[in-house]
Amino acid sequence: MHAVVVTPAASERDRVLKALAFAATLKGTIEEAGRTMGGQRLSTRVRIGLDTGMAVAVNSGRGAEPEPLFLGSPANYAAKLAEGNEPGIFMSDRVRAVLDEGAVGMVQERRVALTQDSQYRYANMSQGRPSWDTNDGFTRAKVQEALRSLQNDAALSAVTASEAVFHFHHHEPPLRTIRFEDLMPSRTVRMPAVSVFADISGFTAYVDACIATGRVQEMTANLHVIRGEMAECSRDDFGGRKVRFIGDCLHGLIAEGSRVETDLPASVDSAVRLAGGLRSSFDLCKTMLPGVGALGLAIALELGPTPITRLGIRGERSVRCASSKAVSTSETLQSGLEGTQTALGPDATAAAPFRIRQLFRYGPVENLDYEAVETFLGGSPKVPAAPAATSPRPEFRAHAS
Repeated sequence: MHAVVVTPAASERDRVLKALAFAATLKGTIEEAGRTMGGQRLSTRVRIGLDTGMAVAVNSGRGAEPEPLFLGSPANYAAKLAEGNEPGIFMSDRVRAVLDEGAVGMVQERRVALTQDSQYRYANMSQGRPSWDTNDGFTRAKVQEALRSLQNDAALSAVTASEAVFHFHHHEPPLRTIRFEDLMPSRTVRMPAVSVFADISGFTAYVDACIATGRVQEMTANLHVIRGEMAECSRDDFGGRKVRFIGDCLHGLIAEGSRVETDLPASVDSAVRLAGGLRSSFDLCKTMLPGVGALGLAIALELGPTPITRLGIRGERSVRCASSKAVSTSETLQSGLEGTQTALGPDATAAAPFRIRQLFRYGPVENLDYEAVETFLGGSPKVPAAPAATSPRPEFRAHAS
């Protein structure tokens, strides 16, 4: 989950204290709900990262698929602080500076969680109480209030809803015909598919530069064009389906096959061609949009059984979701790539046709655009996402580590 605290506008310190109070309440609510509503079956641990500073909040989604985004260094760094296996609330040194706390350094930021007393102290300070007050009454009251709301919702659902019957089904490719508004947990697509993560590298630095130089409007327009182009390339040119954008990263799915089964080798083949199309499309955007020439695109692909559904209430409060080992592997793989690289996960590699296994035999491949894919793999009935960029093409090569 990504949350933004923007008020009170006049005081960064008050915003930080409000965010810390929210984080403590959220963490306590999730953990307590796991204990009291999960029948002792859920032991939920929560890790939260907090950072502060200038950022941009954007919602460029359409219709039933809202795409709220929070862009810039605070968004990126808070997410990094939230990564890890140890539960707790982790503050950046920028947050510590606002609170007149001493810096701990980049390594310790991710290791030193707030003590329970500090959580209560900051929550109380957000209510105007003295800094030495570590009483837990305020936070516990907010947690109990949230729990009562959850319990009331659960009780109402139990009374008014018939017993849920869950149906998981295979969706006949192409996946672009999936309608998320028709899905819900009890009616979920579950099938082998290739998960595609395409992350714009260097974008956080670009956002920070645009904020510093007053070019936020340019950045927002460029992001709108690039995201639209990537989504339409996936859908219209290759039959894939965008799940959602996570910051400046596209998460999509693609599969080939029949109404009853997925053709695994053909799915990997199409995914590699899609990756090439995304890179060509992105390169074309770089030649036509101002200020984005230094950006790159890191793409990772992995194959595996993946549930595809929609969670929450229809409309703005719903979340499009695809979660599986293939999804987490492709996301992790992408995070370690340079902005010129395309990588294939182990299960996708195992199922891939021989020529694709040869292409990725040394690991990630550099500059794998649509023209390079077609040259190496041969023709495809798919249409390239964009004409070749007029600037000289960088060398296409496998990456030998």
